[in-house]
Amino acid sequence: MHNEQLLKYWGPLAGLSEFPGERINGMLQKVKTNRHLYDIDYTMLKQMARLTRVLGSLHHDESQDSHQKELGDILEPEAHKKSLQSKELDGPELAEYLDEAPLMSEEEYSAIQEYLDSTGRQYRSWKAVPHPENAFILPPRARRPLQFDLEGRTYSCGSSHTGNSLIEFYNQQTQSRFTGYIHTILEIPLDGFTKTFILVHAHQDISNHRTPYVNYPRMMCKVVEIQATANTIILETQHIITHLVTWKRPAGTYGIDQETLAVCTALNRGLR
Repeated sequence: MHNEQLLKYWGPLAGLSEFPGERINGMLQKVKTNRHLYDIDYTMLKQMARLTRVLGSLHHDESQDSHQKELGDILEPEAHKKSLQSKELDGPELAEYLDEAPLMSEEEYSAIQEYLDSTGRQYRSWKAVPHPENAFILPPRARRPLQFDLEGRTYSCGSSHTGNSLIEFYNQQTQSRFTGYIHTILEIPLDGFTKTFILVHAHQDISNHRTPYVNYPRMMCKVVEIQATANTIILETQHIITHLVTWKRPAGTYGIDQETLAVCTALNRGLR
């Protein structure tokens, strides 16, 4: 029994189990009986068992059955979509990729290069010609997806989906935690593989003794300014902790004479 863990991470078990039950009820209601109600018990039991076996197989990542994978791509294209991370590109694919990708701005290019240098990955500017043999060169072009999936959750640019853009993340060097929103997503080919970099604008924390959350740390809340900082922070997907829940508050709330944003990081549930 896993009731202890389920209660800790998901709350009351009735709410957890009712939803799939209601879904099956909805599926049953759509079944045409054709006035053969006496057959429905056995038929539904058999069909539901078949359905669960099929879905279980489709969600089994280690399956090597090509026909099953093809069926999964048809039935659930989003679930079987390839990750943005680590797509290998051969020579022609790389050339096509760079030809179609738009140029990065000077600010974006410099920020990515500085970030890579800080992590020990030394990449030369594409303008620093002539390049030594076998030099690592940072290409000037990058694709700009509006979102990406990570561990079953979707993260988006602020311009695409405000809620999915709000995140808590680690500082790459200090491992301190910050909150902010995703401004831009860049997918760049490096060493024959695509890598996803996330450009984030951090929140400006204004929590103080006037806000109630200071006295209740287990609520995992703080108050920040409505406008995030203009400074850009570069992340990779492993630095993201969780989505955020926010609540816009008018000027005067908590005695603060400006609009604020109450930010809660409890969606993490202490998992990361």
